[in-house]
Amino acid sequence: MDLRNTVTNAKDVVITTVKVVDSTAEKKVYDLVSFFSQLFNGTEKLNELKSKLTYNIDDKVVVLIKLLVENSPDSIKAISLLFEEISADGKLDLNDVPKIVLVITQLYKTNLKELFGKNALKVENLLELIKFIVHSVIELDLVKVDDKQKIFQILDVSLLLLDNTLELPIPSVTEVKTFCWSFCNKKKL
Repeated sequence: MDLRNTVTNAKDVVITTVKVVDSTAEKKVYDLVSFFSQLFNGTEKLNELKSKLTYNIDDKVVVLIKLLVENSPDSIKAISLLFEEISADGKLDLNDVPKIVLVITQLYKTNLKELFGKNALKVENLLELIKFIVHSVIELDLVKVDDKQKIFQILDVSLLLLDNTLELPIPSVTEVKTFCWSFCNKKKL
């Protein structure tokens, strides 16, 4: 910041202040599509990440992320944009965690629900995905946090609440028809 003072005359003191704003402000870009694509192309990078995180990466999360990269990269881009918005103030704080959970939940209810239904994924897989993303961003120091443990506690409570409120995927008409048909046509003993 540059402040300049100009005095024109000893009798009339006129002070002019010029504020120069740093135009090279750094904006962090979270490219989760690229991160996930590189991460799951080989086992070496995945094993390296597993050794860096305190969070245990479940195999179902790996499968889910691969499906998202292949079938729903727009969802991952939306999550990336969310992290850019949240970290615009330079850090991730306690107020940001519920926002993350909410946005990813909204994605599930719109874009991801069909993908989950087709691949027999459950709500728990979504919760693990959220946990994986937040732990990765924090533990790899991609975003500044004041108290990691408090963030993780809020995350766990938010996910527990979410688990109790999210609806399970509704079976397709074909699945219901097949079940009803087989149930109604059972041979009686």
